[in-house]
Amino acid sequence: MDSLFADPSKRIYALYGNTGDYFCTPQLRELDLATWLLDHLRTLGYQRVLYYSPNKKMHFLDAETARLARPGPASPSRQGPPVIPAATRRIPPGLKPGPLGFARISRGPVAASSPPQPEDTSDIRWDFGAMSDAQAISGLDRILCEPIPTALVFQNGEDLFAMLDQDAVRHWDNTLGDWVGARLPSSSSNLAVLVFRDEISIQQERLPRLRKHLFGEGQAQPLSDRAFRVGPARQDEVASLLHRLRLLGTIRWTPLQIQRHSLGLAQGLIPDSITGGIKSLGTVGHQVRSQPQPPAEEENPWRQLQQAPGLATRVESRLRSLVQDARAKLARHGPPPQSVGPHDIERLSRRRQPAPDKLANLHLALLGSPGTGKTTLARLVARIYRDEGILTSGHLVEVTASNLIEEHVGGTAKRTAEAISRALGGILFIDEAYSLGTNQFGAEAVAELVQAMSAHNGQFAVIIAGYTKEINDFIDAPDANAGLRSRFPEANRWTLGNYTSTELNQIFSFMLTQEDCTQDESLRDALPPAFEQWHRAQDAERFGNAREVKNLVTELTRRAGERRLIQKADFDGLPGWRQYLGLHPLPTVAELLRPLDHLIGIENVRGQLERLCNGLHLAMRRDGTLAGHPPGHYLLIGNAGSGKTTVARLLGPMLHQLGLLNKGHLHELPAHQFVGDASGDAEHRMRDALRLAQDGVLFIDEAHQLVADNNPQGRSALRVLVPEMEHRRQQLCVILAGYPEDMQRLLATDQGLQSRVKPIRFPDYEAPSLHRIAIDMLAAKKLRLTPAASEQLLRLLAYLYANRQPG
Repeated sequence: MDSLFADPSKRIYALYGNTGDYFCTPQLRELDLATWLLDHLRTLGYQRVLYYSPNKKMHFLDAETARLARPGPASPSRQGPPVIPAATRRIPPGLKPGPLGFARISRGPVAASSPPQPEDTSDIRWDFGAMSDAQAISGLDRILCEPIPTALVFQNGEDLFAMLDQDAVRHWDNTLGDWVGARLPSSSSNLAVLVFRDEISIQQERLPRLRKHLFGEGQAQPLSDRAFRVGPARQDEVASLLHRLRLLGTIRWTPLQIQRHSLGLAQGLIPDSITGGIKSLGTVGHQVRSQPQPPAEEENPWRQLQQAPGLATRVESRLRSLVQDARAKLARHGPPPQSVGPHDIERLSRRRQPAPDKLANLHLALLGSPGTGKTTLARLVARIYRDEGILTSGHLVEVTASNLIEEHVGGTAKRTAEAISRALGGILFIDEAYSLGTNQFGAEAVAELVQAMSAHNGQFAVIIAGYTKEINDFIDAPDANAGLRSRFPEANRWTLGNYTSTELNQIFSFMLTQEDCTQDESLRDALPPAFEQWHRAQDAERFGNAREVKNLVTELTRRAGERRLIQKADFDGLPGWRQYLGLHPLPTVAELLRPLDHLIGIENVRGQLERLCNGLHLAMRRDGTLAGHPPGHYLLIGNAGSGKTTVARLLGPMLHQLGLLNKGHLHELPAHQFVGDASGDAEHRMRDALRLAQDGVLFIDEAHQLVADNNPQGRSALRVLVPEMEHRRQQLCVILAGYPEDMQRLLATDQGLQSRVKPIRFPDYEAPSLHRIAIDMLAAKKLRLTPAASEQLLRLLAYLYANRQPG
């Protein structure tokens, strides 16, 4: 590993990120960052390590620095013995480090000697006391210009500059800029280190010279050769901490158990989501103290892939080929083994990386419908990359497009860089990544990703996932970032097709086992054909696959309660499954039409619905199931008051009884809501209505208003509706209602609409039917007509019917 600050020519470095954490060295020492910096800078040959903070001002952690920092000319006698950097110490060949690194327990002196005398520190001044900014700058400038190898550590960098007025900030900026410039002689190796608790908060207008040094020209992120992000503890520190707790008797783990579980514990410190906070090393200590035994062994990820129904057959051969190629290239071009010194910690060191263009392309695009195992596969790939030695930690950081986008200039690049930094050593998983192509700031995130995927190839991998067409368009569209095609070539785009009915049945059994549940024998025998029927009934483009099975298992286990045996009866009431499992016979036509029995004067409509139900019964007898049969879309044509809305409200429950709709509820959307809408609102409102009506009925009354008077918003809504009627044909029934002539004009505007609807015509009520309706309405109000009044009402209704206006 390359040491931090090994190249002093940069003069000023910055550490940021998780700098408030504590660290555990190979010598099993627990140190805060300030103490580790003292030890580390000593190994680099720095005789003086000074610290400065807004509150304590200039202070020291070791006696040698305190003595060498006294005012006055430096003399050789005060410089102490030379410091031998760790990299130059001679280590006997073949000697391997133990829990304490290369340190060894002494067997005692060969000859008697007087005990060592404690160092006299009574004359040491450990700080310079209160001082103004001008005094501090002057003193630090004098010290850094002296020939004694000196390093300055500025603690709490954000506070140092935030608490000062503009004049003091300008004075600091000029001095720091001079150190980077020609102020220090070329022979000097002196440097300064600024420590920030989180992000480097340096404003261009307040500290222009310092920001330019750390960020370069116009960069949103600091330059990697002079600013270093401190991340969570890695495996080496976790193992050192566990060995320390073991030697202290706090835990009873064996060295072999520490070796096996330290990586998994280190992965737990990195949150799966970018919104989660990084956990400290102390989290591991608390975790292992609270559990008497080590965690369970992780199952081999290759074996897990083979056990996942349907996944192995789709991707295993391609994944093995990719891994073999990656290992071969890493063996040819990877760095040689690197020695570890007594103070070296992986997260505070720079790992030598081979040239990124010499390594295999590890990035993947996983394409397919929801629930086909894309996230599961991404997690397994991360662990396989780790176990095969391709990536160091094998963790997975999951983000969405909204996690990466910040709607101000530079904000998106910063968020994306944060996600990438968390994913180093593992995988950055972006679900529905094509959403980045629909936002004006998404291009900024894509550009940052593309650059990192090349610059850090071999250090992490990006996996994007989503629908097949949308992901391909995101990569290949003419206006897409050209770098995406080279990072996600065809060979690295893996399509995970919908599961077969057999695989869905296997997933069901597997998920039940995970819930400690089993199936009784009759259910086990009945499920294969039932899953086949269920599978045929789904919309192939929008089916949720394993997610739908998970929802099914969740509902069944909830119904079973404490009972661990799942039975056929537990499916009763679940939409469709009563038909798939033969729990209830298909309702008779009379039962289906019973809600119409009390309606007067709709014999013609009843006859049309009876023919529809008879056709479904015939299909049931022929195929043994209605699975895959769509509920259909309907056009209710008739004048006002002819019963269209009443019948529309009865159709949903009827289709639900037949098992063609999972819910059968009705969502009503008046067409006049689209008249006069602001631009873009019509499409949004229609999509919301389709979402709310899913698994039921979307009823649009007076639908002809969508195209009346060249209404642009209504036509926009119609352009959304018509293709969705096809896409959701298995899960949605659309009913359009209106007057006869107006509905004909509506159909004429879109040929696709005409081919997707079944017309049901509602004739006007004749006089006898209207007379019966009137009698019933009066009876509901506890009124009745005399025979003469009843006869007079009938004559009046006959006259009105005969003289009605057409249309």
